[in-house]
Amino acid sequence: MVKTGPDYDASLEHIIQEYDNYMAHADSDAKLQTNRAPSGYIRHTKGKLVETITKKMAAIAWLQTGGDRNQLWFDSRKIIIPIKQSALDKFPADVASYIRTHSEDFIYKFSVDIHVFIQGRFAVGIECKSYTEIAMYKRILTDFSLLKSQYPTLRCCLVQLENQLGEGYDNTRAPSIGSPSGRTLDSYFPEVQIDVITLLEGTRGVKAPIHEQRYGKPLTKDALQNGIEKIRQNLTAAQN
Repeated sequence: MVKTGPDYDASLEHIIQEYDNYMAHADSDAKLQTNRAPSGYIRHTKGKLVETITKKMAAIAWLQTGGDRNQLWFDSRKIIIPIKQSALDKFPADVASYIRTHSEDFIYKFSVDIHVFIQGRFAVGIECKSYTEIAMYKRILTDFSLLKSQYPTLRCCLVQLENQLGEGYDNTRAPSIGSPSGRTLDSYFPEVQIDVITLLEGTRGVKAPIHEQRYGKPLTKDALQNGIEKIRQNLTAAQN
C-alpha cells in the first residue's frame, strides 16, 4: 500500500512493549533463519522496528499539535528527481543534445524511510536507522539535499536507536553541538538541516549488540517524549 494512516491508538507504553518484545526474541529468531544470515535478519528487522516506532511517535506528535486526524498520512511512493537542465552545458555536446531531446527519460527515483504528508503536501522526511555512523550520515545528507531540490520547505529528521556519529548526538535531552566531522559535513549541505533524534542512551558498542540481552538498553518514556517533541516541532514548522 502506498498511502497509510497513522496509528492514533499508539501510546508510549505500547511502543516500549513492542521494543522490549523485539529485543527479547531478536537474537533467537535470527538464529532460526534458514534463508538469510542472522546479521542480515537483525539489520533488516531492527531497521523496520525503528520505522514502526517513528511512525507511532509521529502520530502522537500530530495529535499534540491539535491537527486533524485525516490531514496527516504516510506515502511510500518514490520521489522523482529530474535531470538538472542547467548542468547539461558541462556534458559533452552530443550527450547534452541527446538528453535535451529525451529529458523525460533522465530521472532518478528514490525515497527516504518515511514520507510524512500534511494536507496532501510532502512536509517531513524521516530517515530511520538502528544506528548511524558518519559515512551513513553523509549519504543521508545527500538524499535530503536531492529531496530539498524538489521540496525546498521539506523538514528533515533522522531517528536512530543508537548513536555512532560521535560525541554530541547521543544526548536525548539537550541540544547538542554535534561531532566535528558531522558538523563539517553539515556545512556543505546548508539547505538540509537534519534534526537528529537518538532514542537510546550512550554510544553504540560495536562489540556490544543491544539485541543480545547482556548488552540490552532500555527504551524509556523520557527518551520517547523528547523524540516526540522534536517531531512535533517539525510538524508544526512544516505547516507554517
